[in-house]
Amino acid sequence: MSSISESGSLSKSQRGGLVVEECSSGLLPALEREFQSGKMALRDADFFLLMRECILNGMEKVLGKSGVASTSYYVELATCIERPAKFYARLSSLYRSGTWVLENAILTELFGRIGLSFRRRKGYSYPDYVYEAGRVFLIKKSDSCSR
Repeated sequence: MSSISESGSLSKSQRGGLVVEECSSGLLPALEREFQSGKMALRDADFFLLMRECILNGMEKVLGKSGVASTSYYVELATCIERPAKFYARLSSLYRSGTWVLENAILTELFGRIGLSFRRRKGYSYPDYVYEAGRVFLIKKSDSCSR
């Protein structure tokens, strides 16, 4: 992996199929800029699989199997899993004020699977939590690859 130049510019490298930038504050996945600009799309295949499993397991705890099947179809889970804001908007249009129950079940599952406990943070939305989980997942993944 290359390092920061004396001018403080960022350098890029490949790590596990994800472009990662190295900067003075550590690893900054290229997706962070997209997240901050509202165009977040998680692009790590392992995280996609984990996210899909957590969404399905979390929804099943609340809705049961038939509820998961109909909800997955309505929110077009297969096409919007990489866009948390789009997924959440579709889920909200279906369940309105009850969406927080599903959100809590999904995020509890997700954070548990990456070895953390899920805690609400003031000002965070569903995409913010997914981004944080993705960031931790990618850091842990890169750490395990470098061993």
